[in-house]
Amino acid sequence: MENKQIITLAYELAKTKYKNKPFTFEQLWNDLVKKARLDAQEQKIVGHVYTCMLQDHRFIFIGNHEWKVREFLKESEQAALSHALYDFKQEQEAEAKRLADLNDKAMLEQEAYYDEEDLEAMHKEYKEKLMHDVDEEDEDLPSDQESESEDEEEDAE
Repeated sequence: MENKQIITLAYELAKTKYKNKPFTFEQLWNDLVKKARLDAQEQKIVGHVYTCMLQDHRFIFIGNHEWKVREFLKESEQAALSHALYDFKQEQEAEAKRLADLNDKAMLEQEAYYDEEDLEAMHKEYKEKLMHDVDEEDEDLPSDQESESEDEEEDAE
């Protein structure tokens, strides 16, 4: 069965069985498998059918894993869904702006807290500590002469 035929069959099933009631994709898929008598191999297209439903204007996702057939939606429901999507987008944009403002404020506070001399001194201290740590690690390593004499002692035994 071709993809176009399957999504059309899914639409017809949803339209006749669920009408204006919400349904889950799983419910519709199970109905579709029975109606089209899809074998195990044909059932591997489940992801593609879901994608087609997302793109098909005849279906509308209403949230909470539920779908409806668009033609059965009341005008008030369509308006509410559109409004909810618009509000969600505005909320996301407002949250992104709030986080950016907080980040900017934190950066300004940090810059105000440390002047340039403080930052240079901290950088110099950090570099000196790193060099000191490296020197200590070098002292812990055996020198080449010590390594050679230890190797000779092991060979003598």
